[in-house]
Amino acid sequence: MKSQQTDSRKQLHTKGVGQRIGEMAKSIRQAGGSFKTGRSGPAHIDPSELYNLIAAAAYYRSEKRGFAPGRELQDWLEAEAEIEQRLSQ
Repeated sequence: MKSQQTDSRKQLHTKGVGQRIGEMAKSIRQAGGSFKTGRSGPAHIDPSELYNLIAAAAYYRSEKRGFAPGRELQDWLEAEAEIEQRLSQ
């Protein structure tokens, strides 16, 4: 399982979070799916993939501020809102 998580993180880092979100949105729309945002996350997206997208976005937010401690929760909440907003576009 650890190698699967590592591979997912490498994929996110290589492609970029924004690009990966766009690809997911496109594939869901092509399959005739729709997005429903909320606390449970968008429909038709694997929960572990959604978690990985949010985690990556939160990591990059933290990186931008030099990994200074004390804003971890805020980074996560902002990343979650950003991912849900991008997926619902």
